Amino acid sequence: MALLGGSGGTLMSAFFPEPAAAAAAGTLWALPPVALLDGGSLDLATWAGRPALIFNSASKCGYTDANLKGLQALATAHPSLHVLGFPCDQFGVQEYAAPADIAAFARDKYGVSFPLAAPVDVNGPAAHPVFAFLKASSMPASGADVGWNFEKWLVGADGRVVQRWGSDFEAASVEAAVAAELANAGV
Repeated sequence: MALLGGSGGTLMSAFFPEPAAAAAAGTLWALPPVALLDGGSLDLATWAGRPALIFNSASKCGYTDANLKGLQALATAHPSLHVLGFPCDQFGVQEYAAPADIAAFARDKYGVSFPLAAPVDVNGPAAHPVFAFLKASSMPASGADVGWNFEKWLVGADGRVVQRWGSDFEAASVEAAVAAELANAGV
């Protein structure tokens, strides 16, 4: 389904489970397919067995440059790592309105080669199930809302959250955690 996220509560609930149901899924891999920016969809179950780095993004954010450069570098250096970005306009109106503009910006300016989801909400009643799951599964701040653009979650090969980072791109910390998870997964 190529549904763009947003604040359409009734329409959203027809396509996505309630946040509590998403959190109860147990693993990221059990969640429904993710609508992608290009109109396709991604069945997260196909990612089982390999770690994933999931983040929310905004093209016009002050954190964009360091994060998209760093995340693309990780994706390039570790081809066994899944990377998935979720454009979101909930923080400071810093995302383009048109999916084509988001895709062109990420591809042309940063060479982004990993998939980008269709724009979503990450907080509130229309929060995408992936973010409901990630927030409910994050320690030590289980259930804490996403505070700003470019929060990042490392999900292990088993589909469970391993670590959560804030908006700053902490290259050494992220790289070490990713390398450890890839080693744990044997990939």
